[in-house]
Amino acid sequence: MAPEAGKVTPKDSKYVAQLEAHFPDLPSRSNIFESLQKAKFDVSGLTTEQMLRKDLKTISGDGTMLAISAIYMDLEICEALECSRCPPLNLTPAPSHHPNLRAYFQGNALASRKKVLPILRDALWGHPGAMKTPSGTPGPEGCSQEQMDDELGKAINTLIPEMCRDDEEPVLPPTPMNSLVDECPLDRGLPKLSAEAIFEKCSQITIARSSTSPPQKKK
Repeated sequence: MAPEAGKVTPKDSKYVAQLEAHFPDLPSRSNIFESLQKAKFDVSGLTTEQMLRKDLKTISGDGTMLAISAIYMDLEICEALECSRCPPLNLTPAPSHHPNLRAYFQGNALASRKKVLPILRDALWGHPGAMKTPSGTPGPEGCSQEQMDDELGKAINTLIPEMCRDDEEPVLPPTPMNSLVDECPLDRGLPKLSAEAIFEKCSQITIARSSTSPPQKKK
């Protein structure tokens, strides 16, 4: 409803005035507008795909469709990954023909997704832990390494713990090496199954049930 935005119409002003006349106890127009704007641009509950689809603009012609989407996240997340020291990711930019896309080769193969997740979480929520410095040196805003570790732990435990649970890999028993080759102990210990064996087993169950069921009375 701000005139300087160039989007308000006479109809908008008319209906807003009518609502204010019918509901005199409403908050001020500016407060309502700020609340609506905040709710409109709140993407905290959306997935990446939903954020890209939100307010998507498309144009098509000659069998080609172009889509323009708004990105609601600063590219500071790239800086957080590049500057990470705990763990060091050893990132090398991957060549790309698209100037607006950035990808990396990760040199540190030991840094799994679970270890990268806190770095991303810090970047998203504005915590200084993503910019960790080597042990023993002061961090941002005069924080020591121990203080940064403590704050990072609190962020992990209180912000969005569901992400850690979803990212956890299922605990499976270890698979023996070469367990499917011939002469394997497991191969000798497991029963052999075939279509004939299953059919014979089903026939035995049917015969056993028919012999134990009471005879039906003839009318």
